[in-house]
Amino acid sequence: MARVQSWRGFSWGVMILLGVVFALSFVSAAPPATTVQQLTTGYNIVDTPQLVLEQDHDFQYNFFLYNITNGIILTNSSANCTFYLADLYGEVIFNSNVPYLPDGHWGIVIEGGNFTRVGEYAYGTKCQGVFGGTTTGLWSITNDGLKLLSEQITLYMVGLTFLVLLIFGTVFIISKLPSKDSMDEEGTILHISQLKHLREVLWIIVWGLGLAIMFILSSLSLAYLSNTMMGDLFFAIYQIMFWATIVGVPIYIIWIIAKAFKSNEMKKMIERGVDMKGTP
Repeated sequence: MARVQSWRGFSWGVMILLGVVFALSFVSAAPPATTVQQLTTGYNIVDTPQLVLEQDHDFQYNFFLYNITNGIILTNSSANCTFYLADLYGEVIFNSNVPYLPDGHWGIVIEGGNFTRVGEYAYGTKCQGVFGGTTTGLWSITNDGLKLLSEQITLYMVGLTFLVLLIFGTVFIISKLPSKDSMDEEGTILHISQLKHLREVLWIIVWGLGLAIMFILSSLSLAYLSNTMMGDLFFAIYQIMFWATIVGVPIYIIWIIAKAFKSNEMKKMIERGVDMKGTP
């Protein structure tokens, strides 16, 4: 019973951690806004909203520049533009003049080395000629360049809850299975129970489900949370469990097979009328 209560406590702990992770994920998934300065005269910078970018991946930022008063598209013959990028702490980590490209728009390639951390990066573009204009915005950097949608959060929550429920269900079944053979008051084995071996096999399933939960939690945390502390913690736990699985599970399976073989030999002895003593 102590082992069952321990696994129940572990399961509740996992469910609490799930709630924390996905609450943070939902907040971090809120799309950043791009602000364009609306003026009656001057220059207007029109870019394509690209709210989410991929970590460590190059990105080409493109925009059009036109005169607000008459709508004329401006080139580098009448204006020049500068791009700025700031990190999570507001420090400008990249700035450069933006070239005007032959196909009729302004564009600059921002190397992936500027997007080394998951989180939000602020950017701004200013253009100056006879008049001037600016635009600012935020880019959300994720591990895969995709935004975590509320539908995905729901799906992950359902999947992880299902795994936790499987753990609960498996532990409940284990608690109902016999842990030893049927014996009389003197400790003589009356019946060899093969179900005790099923109990041991089910503990492997519980361990595997816990390993799967840790893998999913670490992957989601590292991919979508701006702070990698939780992701690193989950991944460290996953690594410990993974290597323990590689080493421990084969040994545990051999131990189960050996016990099953011994039980089978004892059963044959009992069927021949030999009294066998069991472990209380």
